[in-house]
Amino acid sequence: MWIYDRQQDKRYREQVARAKAAKRTPPARWLVRYYSATGQLKSGGTYKKKPDAERRQAEIERQLETGTFSDPSAGKAPLAEVAEKWLDAQHHLKRSTRRDYREYLDNYVLPE
Repeated sequence: MWIYDRQQDKRYREQVARAKAAKRTPPARWLVRYYSATGQLKSGGTYKKKPDAERRQAEIERQLETGTFSDPSAGKAPLAEVAEKWLDAQHHLKRSTRRDYREYLDNYVLPE
């Protein structure tokens, strides 16, 4: 896990220049990076101040040590997948209610 200074990237410097020219707030400079258990490069967020990035880095490291860390991107499951799991877990429902829920999911929720 490390903190990356985005000032090293030409593209970032261009974004900052465009933001300043447009009188907007420039993007955050400090980026917390780490590799997931699967070897994928992940971001722990961007921060305007280095101490904020260092605090986030320490927080993630502490969570990794205690085993309480969960990857925020792991919660990005498709709605259809979550809905199917939810419906399968509704064992207490009457058959007609389950049929109605299935119909609502198929006709109204999942097509959207």
